[in-house]
Amino acid sequence: MSTKYDTGGGVTTLPPMTGHARGRYEKRLPDDAVEPEVAWDRGEDIQHPAVVETFHTDPPKRVRVYHHNQEYLVVFIVGSDGPDFGDEYVATVYNGQTHEHGPTRAYLYSHGPHYVENDVGGSI
Repeated sequence: MSTKYDTGGGVTTLPPMTGHARGRYEKRLPDDAVEPEVAWDRGEDIQHPAVVETFHTDPPKRVRVYHHNQEYLVVFIVGSDGPDFGDEYVATVYNGQTHEHGPTRAYLYSHGPHYVENDVGGSI
């Protein structure tokens, strides 16, 4: 039976992250944010990744979000065919609160939350 907090099943593996993406994760999210691997595993892919505009000419291959109980929202932007990374890699990460386009921000926040206060495992 699916629940409001169901993340769709099994754990997935975080694709390789660029140094840029790791740095953005650390800079743009709270100091007590969960590790990127935890956020990725608990999060979910959005159905329409093209709605997240980036500075690249091509839309992202995949966008995965992790909504942490109204505290913050992690947005993983996944590219493809990057040098040294293979088929998929996390090109950048940002906090959904900083997204300036209101309708896109609302769409991103419509996913989750993927963590609630009494969640087993809690925050890391």
